Amino acid sequence: MERKEVEKVVKEAIFEKMGEFTGLNHAAEINNEYDLETDMAMDFLDFVEVVMDMEKKIGICIPDEVINVKPYTELTVGELIDILYNFIKYR
Repeated sequence: MERKEVEKVVKEAIFEKMGEFTGLNHAAEINNEYDLETDMAMDFLDFVEVVMDMEKKIGICIPDEVINVKPYTELTVGELIDILYNFIKYR
């Protein structure tokens, strides 16, 4: 899976969960520099649901230790994309 595809999956999952709360109209409007907690208004339950949606979209289980390298409150969208891309690339 190419990085652009991973980016699309992550942004779509975030948008489907948080779009109505952020005022965004499309997943493509999500900036990689956005913080998950502050810019995307995501709490822990939202984060878990987004990860589950990403798993469903790509058809693989993402281990907790892969996602929890850093608290979600400190993650940006771009960092989440990188984490998922590297997991897929090196698994």
